[in-house]
Amino acid sequence: PAAMSSEEAESLARVRGAQIRLVCLWLFTCTIIVAKGMFLDICSKQWWAVVAIAVTCLLGFALHFARELSMRPAASAESLDFTHLAFPLVRWSFFAGILAALCGIGGGMVMGPILVQLKVPPPVSSATTATTLLLISSSTSLVYGCRGLVPLHYSCFLSLITACGAFTGKSVIGAWVKRTGRDSVIVWCLTGITVMSTVLMGALGLYRVLLLGKSAFLFSSLCNADIPLHHLDGPTTGMKVHAA
Repeated sequence: PAAMSSEEAESLARVRGAQIRLVCLWLFTCTIIVAKGMFLDICSKQWWAVVAIAVTCLLGFALHFARELSMRPAASAESLDFTHLAFPLVRWSFFAGILAALCGIGGGMVMGPILVQLKVPPPVSSATTATTLLLISSSTSLVYGCRGLVPLHYSCFLSLITACGAFTGKSVIGAWVKRTGRDSVIVWCLTGITVMSTVLMGALGLYRVLLLGKSAFLFSSLCNADIPLHHLDGPTTGMKVHAA
């Protein structure tokens, strides 16, 4: 194979560095989740201290990486220029995380249209969305696993089906884009998923309002450790768990 140019080598080095940092942040988040869920009582002083430390560290990491990217020129003409994009990404990611947590959806689904609006190329936007969903799904599964709220057979089946769907979509869409050179299909896929998610969330919310009435708008206590577990093959029972 031909030797890589200096621009290609620098671009590859940046990608490898970003991958290592991303894995380290994911491991840090998983460690915090396990510490809160397995060793600390919910809403205890130690629990709140760990939450504050995690939020501070993650926000600090985001601002540090954004500052570093904003001061670094693009490695090549094909690479993204983060000079003016880094801090807007941090700001939008912060609000996307809040919205995703409130609505119970993946932050990647919120960030997908935002990345397209910020003129991020569709393949990069799609890859970023998929990576974000993977990290959020794995960490959320770990939260429920620490609480003892994960039905094993259901979670394994769901993981297998979603993994097959992801690989199939990547192969089919990737082959289509490579053959036609049209990235617009990725944008339309992101749009369709976002619209479908909005409709389904609205329908689910309406169903809960019709079923529960005014109680559907009430907030439950964060510090309540008696969480009902709805088994797939049995009646509702109560479990005393440590919240993650």
